[in-house]
Formats: sequence, structure tokens, C-alpha cells
Amino acid sequence: MPQTTASDFEKLKLLDEASELMLKPDLTSEFTGRVRQVNRLFKALMPDTRALGFIKQRVAMNIIYVQMRHKSGLEIDDSDVLDVVRKQVNELLDEAIETIYIGSNLPDPVDISAIDFDALGEMVKRTAKPRISDAEKLKNLIELKIGPMVERNRTRKDLQEKFQALIEEYNNGAYTAEQFFDELKKFIDELDEEERRGVREGLDEEELAIFDLLCQGIELSAKEREQVKAIAQQLLIKIRDDLVIDWRKKQQAKARVRDHIQAVLDDLPQSYDSDKWNNVFESVYQHVYQAYRGRGESVYH
Repeated sequence: MPQTTASDFEKLKLLDEASELMLKPDLTSEFTGRVRQVNRLFKALMPDTRALGFIKQRVAMNIIYVQMRHKSGLEIDDSDVLDVVRKQVNELLDEAIETIYIGSNLPDPVDISAIDFDALGEMVKRTAKPRISDAEKLKNLIELKIGPMVERNRTRKDLQEKFQALIEEYNNGAYTAEQFFDELKKFIDELDEEERRGVREGLDEEELAIFDLLCQGIELSAKEREQVKAIAQQLLIKIRDDLVIDWRKKQQAKARVRDHIQAVLDDLPQSYDSDKWNNVFESVYQHVYQAYRGRGESVYH
């Protein structure tokens, strides 16, 4: 716990160090629980004067929690914490909480969707000596990017699973924060490669998602791959007018989408036997059902 009797400058430094320490995987959850427990107890006790002697300790804990969230690139998720910091910080500091500077080469997550992995990789390279908070923030940035990637293309699920396994290993002590940061850097390279793959295949994101589903688990010749690409493109053109508003709630509309998907997939190469054809048909239909809400609205737009 930061010394509440130190000078303001020393307090700011101690609070920063404490927030960094509490971002360790084995401490974060316990500390967060303690902060919420303390806030609940204070609300229950006040205005009992016996609680007043512990206000500085309470404020320090809440400031540390706020810094943990800011450093991780996350919003404050607790109204009690915000209330304490907004109203009682002067009990601990003469200066405002904003004076605690949080430096990072990594971007704030507000517009992370507009940052490609190549740009993120360049930002990561500028972090020569990553701290615990740098690793935590990078993890959260990747999480914000990878979620929509998987939503747009379900065959990327293996990348998401690999990412979750990496986090679990870190939480279990397999890596230091610096090693975890380095592993995340390598993972960014994989995601960057995946983001570029559609361009190499000559397909946009929507076409690539259909193409990947059609190719899953099936050996295709170079000629057949080109044929399947054309089918993926044709399928999207064929069903576009069927995806009317609320089409997923209308039996006739759903049947029409299924019929048109079936008609297009009937042109798949001979490599698709009956079982494989049925599997890709159901996979493609489920993807269309989940990704396209209708009337131009989808996970892509």
C-alpha cells in the first residue's frame, strides 16, 4: 500500500508502482475484489466516524485500481470507484489524479479497429523494455481486434483459441511480463499475415469467409481452388437480394436463401462427395444466417 504520509510527488510514484505490481495475473483479481469489498463496507458504515480514519487508504486503493484500468487500455467499470476518485482524491493528494502520467507507445483502444496489425507491430517495436502494463494493454488491444476478425470469418477460431491459450499460460506463470509481450509480438505477425491473406487470394473479407468455409478439410488442386473462389463470389451475388430486412424471422425468406446457396454450391468440383457437400452447405448457410442481418446490415458493414 502506498505511504499516505509521503509527499505528493512520492505518492504519485508509489501509486504508479503499486498499480504496475497489481497488474500481475496472480494479484489483479484479488486486488479488484478487495477494492470493491472496501467500497461496499464504507458505504455501509458511513456516516460512522470510525470509518473516517481509513479514507486515505480507501482512496489510495481506488486510485491504484483506476490506474490499472487506464494502463490496460480499459474503461473504469465501477461507479463506486469513479465516485471515490472524483470526490475524495484531495484527501490523499493536493494534486488531481490526472497528474499521474501513463506513458505508452501503444495506442488507446478507442479507434483500434482502424489500426491494422502492421501499424500495431510498428508501435510494439518502440517498446524496448515492456512493463507489466504494456503486456496487459497489448493483450487487450489484440483481444479487441481478434474478436471482430473471428466474427467475420469463423475459420479463424483456431487463432482465437491460440491467443486464449497464450493468456492462460501467462496467467499460470509460464512467462514473465516481458516474455509474454514478446510472445504477443509474434502473434501479431500471424494476425497481420491473416489480415493480408484475402488480398493475396484476390478476395474481399466477405468472399474470403465463404471461400474458407468451402475449403475446410478438403484437398483441392490449383484449378479447383480457382473454381471454388469463383463460386464464393457468385454465391454472395446470388443471395444479396434475398437478404431483406428480418429475413431470418421469415420461413419463406430463409428457404429462398437456402435454395440459392444450394443452387450455387451444386457447381462445386468433383472433390466434394455427398458428405463433404452437405457439410459445407450447412456451414455456409449458418455463416450467412449469423453474419447477415438483412437490408445491407452485416458484420461487414
